[in-house]
Amino acid sequence: MSHIAMNFAPLRKRFFGILIDMLILLIICVPIGVSLGLIDFDVDMRASYSYENEIILATISSVAFLIINGYFLAKRGQTIGKMWAGTKIVDSSGNKLKFVQVTLVRTIAFNFIGQIPLIGIIVATIDLLFVFSEEHRTLHDRLAGSYVVRA
Repeated sequence: MSHIAMNFAPLRKRFFGILIDMLILLIICVPIGVSLGLIDFDVDMRASYSYENEIILATISSVAFLIINGYFLAKRGQTIGKMWAGTKIVDSSGNKLKFVQVTLVRTIAFNFIGQIPLIGIIVATIDLLFVFSEEHRTLHDRLAGSYVVRA
């Protein structure tokens, strides 16, 4: 299938899938972060912020993401959120992406880039803005050679 003939996932489906995946990670990672003392809900959040804690939390969330979604990504090209949203990740031929592409390039690398002060927020914003293109491909989609389509 050429990328022209793909049935690209609409923005609402992409948003719904990401929302589900993020909620699952929050439910798992916030209690872990709190129990390890990495997240502190003080009134003055700046006083408890630590770059080292951010890197540890990014590592924990990446590992949790792989534990929760690794099998589904490898076998179906979907996360739990993408299954619920009715979308999947494919390459330009409509085939399932290689596991390394879909996990390391598309997800984990951007998770860690997002933790870099100032640069992270700029890259995350640019990544998000790319979703408004005709094919609804984010920056991480483009770098991984992936497309999100209707399942």
